[in-house]
Amino acid sequence: MASHTHLRLASSSRDVAADDDGALVARVLAREPTALRDLYARTSPLLERVLLRTIGPDGELEDLLHEAFIRVLESLDKLVDPRALPGWTVRIGARTALDCLRRRRRMRWLRFRPPEEVPEVAVAGLADESRAVLTATARVLDRIPPEDRVAFALRVIDGRTLAEVADACDCSLATTKRRIARAETAFVQLARTEPALRPWMESGRWGGADG
Repeated sequence: MASHTHLRLASSSRDVAADDDGALVARVLAREPTALRDLYARTSPLLERVLLRTIGPDGELEDLLHEAFIRVLESLDKLVDPRALPGWTVRIGARTALDCLRRRRRMRWLRFRPPEEVPEVAVAGLADESRAVLTATARVLDRIPPEDRVAFALRVIDGRTLAEVADACDCSLATTKRRIARAETAFVQLARTEPALRPWMESGRWGGADG
């Protein structure tokens, strides 16, 4: 499922990337004129990736991306090891997504937003079929509790390790596994009601959280 998105991260060796991240954080904290632009260029693709996989194609993605970047910027002085910027960015993206999903759930409770409402939004670089799968997936995930949904999306859709998901969600491995298991059970049941997902589920391509 992760291949259904156009987003990609810049490739580089781990050591070089780590050194660059450390230097970039130092430049931002020193308020160098071009540092803010460079920080956005470095972190926005990763933030967008996390938000797209956890929220799905959505009209609020651009606003959420800006919100997440501001959070990265405002919390940068709390980053103990500047070389951990990518993991820090993922955590903030996941927290931004979780806060958004919780807000929407409260709105539904107040009957401002019906649970079945998932906007159809064009995603650059995706064929109609892939976009339909992405939108259907978001519609299914929209019926799963936010904490479980974010952990499940990071693990199954984004393909992150359990340790990475636990770090992004700021919880233990045991809690992470429970959240993913609950979400997976619900997802399998609900996905079979979606025409765009039914062939994929019935073809045996579903590998689950450990696949």
